[in-house]
Amino acid sequence: MRLRLAKRKQDLSETLLEVMKPWMEQCSQRSIHAEICVVQGKDPRESIVDACEALHASLLVVGARALQPVTRALLGSTSDFCVQHAPCSILVARENLSLIRPAMRRVAIALEPSMGEFLLSWAQKHLLQVNDYILFLHCTDKIQNEIAVSTESWPATPGVDAEVDATPESKLIEMIRPFLVHVRHLSGHEAWLLAGEPRAQLDAAVSRHKIDLLVVGARRPGTTLKRLLLGSVSNHCVRHSAVPVVVVRSNSQ
Repeated sequence: MRLRLAKRKQDLSETLLEVMKPWMEQCSQRSIHAEICVVQGKDPRESIVDACEALHASLLVVGARALQPVTRALLGSTSDFCVQHAPCSILVARENLSLIRPAMRRVAIALEPSMGEFLLSWAQKHLLQVNDYILFLHCTDKIQNEIAVSTESWPATPGVDAEVDATPESKLIEMIRPFLVHVRHLSGHEAWLLAGEPRAQLDAAVSRHKIDLLVVGARRPGTTLKRLLLGSVSNHCVRHSAVPVVVVRSNSQ
């Protein structure tokens, strides 16, 4: 029995090395340090999360498949579990999407006041590239229809008019103003206010604005009553978005 089990582990390791060989070669050509770590455990999801913590990972990349609703409800998916429990940020790749990178990638960043600054700083440091076109999105129940917020007339410093500062437009401006100086080297940017509940609005915005990558924030891992009853925006996007989703984990509460 032990010999058979050892032989099986050896076969799995050889298969893994064969599958990963082309990717390891690409990493080497790009001067990217890469290594293969095999983690074991009864539950692969828990093993992945434990490995992220042990390896002090800053980003976890997982795939997402289209599970049947009943299966997902009873068992959950690996991507759902990782979004819920992983200690680091997560990139959820979509099945059946083209592997050809567009000449100009349209990256949407969904902002909220509680972690907008952290989200933008993380995207600037770890994600955004020269040919990216950025769409700043903010959902609010203060408007009836989607509004494009012009960036041409934004003042260089925050306004002092309390009435003006209370508008949804000004809140969006204040969130991204410090970030604007860092996006000048990118292909361009625009800002939008979305009317209504974030889950439905982000789903629609992905299609309407032809988004290639969606970036959302997530608070500390863990389960809360509100999350169980309503679900989180990040979990919803991972389950339903038609494009890859980056879930940025906040270090704050």
